[in-house]
Amino acid sequence: SINYDNIISVFSIEKSNVQLLPLNEDQANNPSQYGILDSFRIRIMPVLGTSPSIFGQAMASYVLCELAGMLYEPEGFDLLSKKLKHKMRQMFRTHEFRQHNNDLEEDLHDDDIEFLIQSVWKSRCAISNKRFFGPTTLILTRWDKNQPPELHNLVLVTNQLADRLFKEGNNFVDSEKRDTIEKRLIWTKNILESQSRLKYDQIKYYANNRNSDIISSYQ
Repeated sequence: SINYDNIISVFSIEKSNVQLLPLNEDQANNPSQYGILDSFRIRIMPVLGTSPSIFGQAMASYVLCELAGMLYEPEGFDLLSKKLKHKMRQMFRTHEFRQHNNDLEEDLHDDDIEFLIQSVWKSRCAISNKRFFGPTTLILTRWDKNQPPELHNLVLVTNQLADRLFKEGNNFVDSEKRDTIEKRLIWTKNILESQSRLKYDQIKYYANNRNSDIISSYQ
């Protein structure tokens, strides 16, 4: 017998925005004569070659993670609209000013907001696990109120939990959940540092020692 729990598949939940091409008169009268394979639909357009290539990349990344003994973490998420990212930025600024009297000189960038919500916290409250796109409003706030609001110190939580983090610190969170969150923040910091090193290496490569000011200014 087959244990279907051990079968790993790749699929897409994306909905098509266009319809299949219509059949002409000959195809409609003799559909079996035009199919690529028996029992397959006749018109396969507008299926694009990008979809199979993305599926192949997903399967290859899984195999590489398995060979390297690393956890494979696929990400499925809804796109954040420009309006929603602006709202998250404004709520973050308001919360920082109200709780910490901090008038931020630099806003969170759109990429930072998407990275934190989707990649770090998987569109869920870090503490309660409530969905980001549900009826409960989630905001970004400091995990450790005594540390600056850097990306590796920001968690996605409800308004009520954000207030508790400011008033009580994070000790009210049970130890297992707190350990999980702090590990995730360490992962975030490592990702950001690796991206920074990669960016520096790229600048160093393109500068090729011809303009040391470019490198030194980045350092």
